[in-house]
Amino acid sequence: MSGGSLFGTDPTTRMFRANRLTITQRVLLPVVVLSTVLTGSLAFYVHRTSRESTRRLAVAESIRTVERFKALRKYCTENVVRKVSAGSNLRISFDHEETSDTIPLPATMIHDMNEIMSESDLSTKLSLYSAHPFSHRRSRILDEFQPLVRFRLRGGHIGCRSRE
Repeated sequence: MSGGSLFGTDPTTRMFRANRLTITQRVLLPVVVLSTVLTGSLAFYVHRTSRESTRRLAVAESIRTVERFKALRKYCTENVVRKVSAGSNLRISFDHEETSDTIPLPATMIHDMNEIMSESDLSTKLSLYSAHPFSHRRSRILDEFQPLVRFRLRGGHIGCRSRE
C-alpha cells in the first residue's frame, strides 16, 4: 500500500482538503478575532461612557440641589430671621426643638432638612462644616474630604468637588 492509500485517499485529495480547510480558517479566524476585539472594545467604551455620563448627571443634579438650599437659606436669613429678630419675642437658635419660642437658624434648618431627607431615604446628603462650628458641633469629626473642600473654598476655589 502506498502512503496515499493508507488514509483511504490519494495525496491529491488530501492536499485539496487541507487547502480548503486553510482557506476557511483564513477567512473565519480573522472574522472571529475581529468580532471578539470589536465586541470587547464596544463593551469597554459603553461602560466607560455610561459611567462618565452618570457621574456628570449626578454632579449637575447635586449642584442644582446645593443651589436650591443656598437660595432657601438666604431667603430664610433675609425674610424670616431678620423680621423675627427685629420685631418679635421669638428667639433664633440652633437649640430650637424643645422650646416653642425659638426658631432655627438657617444653617440649623439645613442640618435638620438633611436629617429629614436621610430618614426618608432620598439618598441626598447635605453637609455644612465650618472652621468655627457652634459649640454643640465642635466634637464632630470630619472625614478626609470635608477639610479639603473647606480649604479649597477658603482659597477662593469655587466649583464642584466629588468623590465616589
